[in-house]
Amino acid sequence: MARGCASSSRSASPAKTGGTANFRFTADDSWTPQVHVRAFVVAPMDPTRRPQRPEVLSARAAVAQGSEHRRLEVRVEAPAKAGPGEKVKLAAFVRDAAGEPVAGRVALWAVDEAVLALTDYEVPDLLPSFVPGGDAGTTSYDDYRAVLWPYTPILDDPWLSGSWGYGRGYGAGYGRGGGRASVHGGSVGGLPPARERFETTPVFLADLAADAAGVARTRALLPENLTTFRIFALASARLEDKTSPGRFGVGDARTTVTTPFIVRAAGPRQLRPGDAAEVAAIVQNFTDVAGKAAVELVLHDDTGTKGQDLVAMSEKTVEVEVPAGGQVRVPFTVRADAVGEAKLELRAVLKAGAGQAGRDAVKLALPVEPERTLTEKVAMYGSLADDRAIAIPIKMPGAVRPDVGGVSVSASSSLLGGLEDAADALLTYPHGCVEQTASRLLPVVSLLALHGTYPLGLREDPQVFVKAGVERILAMQTSSGGFGYWPGDDDVHPYASGYATWVLGLAKRAGYPVPPAALEKALADLETRLPPADAPQRWAGELERHALALHVLAEADRFKREHADALFARRADLPAYGRAFLLMAMHRADPQRPEVTTLTQELLADLEELPATAHVLERDDGSGGRYFHSDGRSDAIILSALLRVRPEHAVIEKLARGLLERRIGGTWRNTQENAYALVAITDYARVREADPPDFVGRAWVGRKPVFEASFLGRDLKGQEATAKMPDILKPARAGEPAAASAPLTVVLQRQGQGRMYYRLGAEWALAEANPPAREHGLEIRRELRLGDGALNGRPIAIGDAVAIDLTLSARTRIRYVALEVPLPAGLEAVQRDLGKGQAAARLSGSRGWWTSYEELRRDRVVVFADDLPPGTHHHTVFLRATSRGDFSLPPAHAEAMYMPEVWGRSEGARVTVR
Repeated sequence: MARGCASSSRSASPAKTGGTANFRFTADDSWTPQVHVRAFVVAPMDPTRRPQRPEVLSARAAVAQGSEHRRLEVRVEAPAKAGPGEKVKLAAFVRDAAGEPVAGRVALWAVDEAVLALTDYEVPDLLPSFVPGGDAGTTSYDDYRAVLWPYTPILDDPWLSGSWGYGRGYGAGYGRGGGRASVHGGSVGGLPPARERFETTPVFLADLAADAAGVARTRALLPENLTTFRIFALASARLEDKTSPGRFGVGDARTTVTTPFIVRAAGPRQLRPGDAAEVAAIVQNFTDVAGKAAVELVLHDDTGTKGQDLVAMSEKTVEVEVPAGGQVRVPFTVRADAVGEAKLELRAVLKAGAGQAGRDAVKLALPVEPERTLTEKVAMYGSLADDRAIAIPIKMPGAVRPDVGGVSVSASSSLLGGLEDAADALLTYPHGCVEQTASRLLPVVSLLALHGTYPLGLREDPQVFVKAGVERILAMQTSSGGFGYWPGDDDVHPYASGYATWVLGLAKRAGYPVPPAALEKALADLETRLPPADAPQRWAGELERHALALHVLAEADRFKREHADALFARRADLPAYGRAFLLMAMHRADPQRPEVTTLTQELLADLEELPATAHVLERDDGSGGRYFHSDGRSDAIILSALLRVRPEHAVIEKLARGLLERRIGGTWRNTQENAYALVAITDYARVREADPPDFVGRAWVGRKPVFEASFLGRDLKGQEATAKMPDILKPARAGEPAAASAPLTVVLQRQGQGRMYYRLGAEWALAEANPPAREHGLEIRRELRLGDGALNGRPIAIGDAVAIDLTLSARTRIRYVALEVPLPAGLEAVQRDLGKGQAAARLSGSRGWWTSYEELRRDRVVVFADDLPPGTHHHTVFLRATSRGDFSLPPAHAEAMYMPEVWGRSEGARVTVR
């Protein structure tokens, strides 16, 4: 019986009264949320009807049963008040709907109430997720109905009548089930140790056992936060069958951690060297006695710092009058002199009459940190294919910090590292239309030629895998010879059909068994779908399909010269990947044709070059979605085309690097990108890495040797070495900033056989606190604004709303850009989607459409753009002034995350909060 159904077999013989049959059932917990009842009656023959035969009648009914009896009552017992660092007893009492104890399981946790208030948090109700729904999920079948017709007395012989179909029994049945579970040391003496252990979630116990009395008990050590904690208990228990989970309940209680006399700290979260800030002690007297409080500031320097991290700029001890039940704010001023992990401690003792009425101390970290956006990087890439050494000059500023950066050299013998993930993504792809099946097949056919020389880690047997793929592609071949998109389709998908035909041809040429007749029919269909050479284009995107068809036919030595010439005349209407298909077709037929040179030059002109990479400037006329278009696929197709016609061109290595850069988590975005990219990169390896590596790579920075590594055989791993900044700086006079050699020469050499790919990088931090703006592929401008207009050097009042208007400009398309906006230590970012954040951001401004994600940190806001188009873009960050002082405002810094040499920096400044 399917779940939720009642059966008459559970009842005694029914009582029959006047044509009524009565049944009696006993409901239990398994009836929740409902049961479905169905009754069948065999009615006697009606003499007025022809043919005369009994009838089988049925009726349905449903009985609903609520689920509230499954809800558990949970009561949490915790002290209403406790002291900081106190160990307290906690208990959860679990009862069922009848008030009886339940021996279940309990999850118990505590969270700061102020944090919960930001999102109006409540524990999700689990009970509905464990109550199944849906209909009965059954059908009926009875033998009586199946054998009824042959024995029905009628005038005609049923076996001689062709209109009834007598004697044919039938039956059907199915079952289904459902249900989802989602779990949504100073002058102030006599003080206790300073409070410094602060936690937001001090208790989390995932699985406590409630005993036979329905009670789960534990003890918890509270942190030293002075706040209210909300303590939750979530109980679960099994149903009456003792095996199935299904009873739930939740309860909570609150514990306030407090003392009669409190000192709290108010100040910035961190400082930068040169900042001066106010740090205030907030003294709170909850007693009914007024008195005089001695408040002291104690600074604890980082023991690993040379010199003082923090210096007090005001008196360290102050005495103030504090009224009964009152609060007093006591300000101190500190200055950050050196980088380090400093801490500050605020102590207070309340004296009333001759004795103490209260005392408290709090210790907080106040780190002094350098600004990382003041670090600059440059890098260049290249390769060496012979034994000649090359010298590369590096020019760094004259004044740099000696403790940051240096020059790094890395080398490798192949660009193929990390292709295993992309190949595996295709081999294990779960769907199988004609495009996806062909895409899965394509890299296996291409990679097999390199499988013996590169450790590519193919998990499948290539022979078995290709055989199955070919069979599935042929299962989608229509009577015309072309291919439908799915098995059983009668209509040919023109573009996917040409793509699948190309893959079958590659498999055949690689030695795999492809039925010749099937391939011939597919090629013939492709030919018939080409329009007459002088026919006009009928709809957008038609030319791209024709370009692919000409490429596939040329690969099969069936080049269509007239069609290719006609398409060449219309090449301005083709996207770059379509012109690449046409180029490969024409080149295969006749590499010396002038049209080949023209197409090659035009494709090269469409490339967008950066220091390390290159990409195609593609356009999409609206047909791209139909033809699986993407920029990554275009890069791969054009790389394959250029490797055929201009294999030694300098841009090819940049195209290969740019294609590899597009990977996310080791793979490209979809089956088309993975397939074409793997083909292009393996084409690159065949052309550029034909000789097995057997060489030694060396590097010198200045006169100092820093790198030597051997590369023997196919190895996809690189090696790296770094010369630290102190080793490459000129000696400086006392009191003067260190100066780098000008210029610094790096010498690279490869000796042996094979190609050595290298990356040369330099990194340094400017000694100047507020350097000028810089632009290396990205331009960033920043302006601070108050409610009445631009800041323009004016001081900011404590509590003021502040907006930072950002303008980011790029000349070319750049992927994966991180824009760091350092904040002055006295201002904090407003998180608009939490608590009152939207109301706090009262100034005008909005989030830029181009942003993919925004992250608010304690000292900066970071804005990410996964795909930044060329042009000028705007974005606003909202802040609020929280601490008084004079603070540095480091430059905003934008950087391409995977190409750190593409970056930009705004100007620096200082900000005053009063």
